Amino acid sequence: LFIKFRKQFCRFLIPVSFLTYPIFLFMSSAKLNAEVIKYKCELQTYILGSNNNNWKSLQNRYWDLDVDKFNKSLIQKYTLNFEDKKIPIRTPFKIISMKWDSLIAIEEEMSTVEGGPLVSTITLKNIGNSKDTMYMTYTNHMQNNGYDFTVHYGPCYLY
Repeated sequence: LFIKFRKQFCRFLIPVSFLTYPIFLFMSSAKLNAEVIKYKCELQTYILGSNNNNWKSLQNRYWDLDVDKFNKSLIQKYTLNFEDKKIPIRTPFKIISMKWDSLIAIEEEMSTVEGGPLVSTITLKNIGNSKDTMYMTYTNHMQNNGYDFTVHYGPCYLY
């Protein structure tokens, strides 16, 4: 009797387990993808303004990036030193393209404080074998009373 029961139970259990396994796998991967991935970036910075036709190198910048792949958002955070004041900057970006090893994001606000047009983009790309390091480029161009360009690039480390 026990052998007959075991045989019938196994006929039922094996197909059910194969049918439910992908559901649990999907649920766990959705939770994993819902996490915010945090990076610390050390960036070289160059600017070009309409007053000068030469690129100017500035001191390195240090940013934090919060990447939320599930909600397709990226938050750029850094501290701006302006007239002996430290001003925290937090800028939201929308992820417009995402692959397993890279992403492209565009700033949600597209105008300057003075009302001129502005576009900022961030790209992140994994280069090499390290899963903990991404390489970032950031470009910004705007027009108020002339034109201004900013370029940042460098490594970002998972933390």
